[in-house]
Amino acid sequence: MATIGLEIKVPKGWWDEKNVLQELKKTLKKETGKSILKDFKTTTKGWRRQNKKGKKIKPTFKTYFKQGSNEMAVKVSTTDDVYRFVNDGTEARLIFPKKSALRFKPGYSAKTKPGSLSSGKASRTGAFMHATYVRHLGIKPRGFDETILKRQKMPFAIAVNKAIWRGMTD
Repeated sequence: MATIGLEIKVPKGWWDEKNVLQELKKTLKKETGKSILKDFKTTTKGWRRQNKKGKKIKPTFKTYFKQGSNEMAVKVSTTDDVYRFVNDGTEARLIFPKKSALRFKPGYSAKTKPGSLSSGKASRTGAFMHATYVRHLGIKPRGFDETILKRQKMPFAIAVNKAIWRGMTD
């Protein structure tokens, strides 16, 4: 079986691996990580929910930088279950009350929509209803992570090229 490939040789003096890696590290931490974090925070601008103690909260995100022998990465993540439900979607299910009955308004407009990073204001309309259970249709996955990946690909490629250039010319 034949192997097809491409090899590029960089003459000595053009490439200072230490400088290039330093610039890539700076770029991932200061530009790429911050930009991805900003996009994730945009998806939750209008979010507020009460935790078990009654305090209003919204999802928090953490940025991690990782460097191994042959890789360098920046990762933005959350452990918030509600965010995961909205991002990944949920199946249809029955909801039962914790006490005597459910009380809700039947009309609902979501804060977010699939394929968009914006987060507006949710609205509920109609007169209050009471029920012993509700058949919830589930949540359509918003795919924030996939949308952010698509949005960040080109800026990331440009930032990496600039970092490599800075590392080669400094």
